[in-house]
Amino acid sequence: MWDLVVQKLVENSILGVVLVPLGFFTYKIYADLRRIEEKRVTEAQSVVTQLLNLNNAWNTTINTFLVASETQKEIHKDIKEIVKDLRDTMAECKKR
Repeated sequence: MWDLVVQKLVENSILGVVLVPLGFFTYKIYADLRRIEEKRVTEAQSVVTQLLNLNNAWNTTINTFLVASETQKEIHKDIKEIVKDLRDTMAECKKR
């Protein structure tokens, strides 16, 4: 069908001679833009994947820090109890 349209345009006028190359170059530009768009989408997906990986690593680090902080609080509490027991023992020894 397109062949017939192109043939009639070229046969009937100078306008056809202008429109056929114009259509060809328009199609070529459109195809190039489409290819570039697909490449950019692929690159954007890659960047998003990297950002998600970094976010996951950050969340893992924060969770590890929170666990370490809770452990440190428990150890500090145990040390306070040991020091209190030691003071009580020392006070009893001084009384004797």
